[in-house]
Amino acid sequence: MPTLKGRKKRDPFMSLSLEGQCETLGIPLEQLFIERSGDAWVVNGNAFKKPEPAAYNHYESLGYLGTSCEGSAPLMLMKCASLDFLAEINIFNDREDACLRYFEAQCTIHKSKIDLIVEAIHSATENTIKRHFSEIRNKPLYSTLYPEMSVDGLLSIWNSIGASGWTRIAKSFMEAPYTFRAGWPDLIIAAESDLKLVEIKTTDKLHSSQKMTISDFLLPLGLSVSVTKLIPISTQGSVIAL
Repeated sequence: MPTLKGRKKRDPFMSLSLEGQCETLGIPLEQLFIERSGDAWVVNGNAFKKPEPAAYNHYESLGYLGTSCEGSAPLMLMKCASLDFLAEINIFNDREDACLRYFEAQCTIHKSKIDLIVEAIHSATENTIKRHFSEIRNKPLYSTLYPEMSVDGLLSIWNSIGASGWTRIAKSFMEAPYTFRAGWPDLIIAAESDLKLVEIKTTDKLHSSQKMTISDFLLPLGLSVSVTKLIPISTQGSVIAL
């Protein structure tokens, strides 16, 4: 007969409803009613194929700026903040490689120098982020490696908690770079000092990587994490089933 020996035990968390998952993690679950026209989400007269940019447009109308590309933005911020040092210690003595190589890979390669990378992040300024992001964005391979980001969005989330806040994030991130590179909420947005990390859902639930990153990394840092479920409505305001 088949035996359970060697089988990975299923995490009960994954069997919970989205409401149950949020309650277990202790994070808010909100509903956002958005017009659905054909296969597009319509917000403030703008049509979006994907729910994440649609939700971002909603929050942007409330005064928030940031990105809708999950963990790419915070990893980009930490790389921009420490780019000069990363270029200095690059194993190929190649600044372009430091610009384009994923931040989690560089943290792993230079594990013995993590304290110095953190120190570089702590010393970074708004001008550091702006200058280095411009340098990275101008590289030919940028568009194929990274989703589109705006300098204003990156600066908004950087300035919301400043170098000291991002230093705390960097220290925790570097404990397990390849674990915590995934599972970030879809939206990372800020209005002045109000930094929000918002996961956008329609019909699915939280994944295992999201559970781990939220519970073991983001919440212990005291960051504001929530889930927003998009509810599609018609132009007449009635709810549409997805």
